Amino acid sequence: MYTTLHCVALRTIRHNDCTSILTAWSREQGRVSLIMPSGNGAESRRRRALTGALALFECEADMRPGQELSRVKDLRPIAVNSSLATGPVHAAVAMFLAEVTGSILREGAPDAVLWDIIARLILQLNKAEGRALANFHLYYLAVLGRVLGIAPDVATWRRGMSFDLIEGCFMTTPPLHGHFLDPRDAHMMRMLLDLASRCVNNTASVVSLGHLRLTRLGRARALDIMLQYFNHHYAPLPTPSSLAVLRML
Repeated sequence: MYTTLHCVALRTIRHNDCTSILTAWSREQGRVSLIMPSGNGAESRRRRALTGALALFECEADMRPGQELSRVKDLRPIAVNSSLATGPVHAAVAMFLAEVTGSILREGAPDAVLWDIIARLILQLNKAEGRALANFHLYYLAVLGRVLGIAPDVATWRRGMSFDLIEGCFMTTPPLHGHFLDPRDAHMMRMLLDLASRCVNNTASVVSLGHLRLTRLGRARALDIMLQYFNHHYAPLPTPSSLAVLRML
């Protein structure tokens, strides 16, 4: 029976000479594996354009109990993702975030609230420019942590506090173990978490990300911190293969 799905594209791999498998996160069914025709014709190029990393699309999928792969037809864009498809920096950020999202959302159950927030983030990414674009992957991860319930309480932060990565809380004195952020990095995390809370409440503007002044090295360290935090408080994440490309931008 064909069912309408609203999806975020995560990853496409070649299945055989004739078909490809698209992993997507759908609003209605959660994580799904969709099998599509592949080739070099105009229709195949259109499908690839509609299902690139983090593309938002709607489709009809043949969902059957106990079936791992669902055939798909009538792919339609939910939103125009022109920057994600043509901008090299946007595309690299989208590829990294699609890979991380696929690792984080390994469970199959649907979550309409989470899907709506991810869709909102993707639309913001498409519009992001300059420093806001450079910081976007950090903001995205902070929002995911907030929605998944692993974000610390930013109301407890005070200037000069450290952040305990193991306990997930701000502290007036550093913990005895080595897994903590000094006051400067803790302040950076507090700003990211504040923006994430505003995104969840639908009051954040992507322009605000441009006010987060991080150097390239600072951004790389912030990303390491975010991934380490997810490893401690949510689930072990494999090192994204697209991470090296992101670091070069």
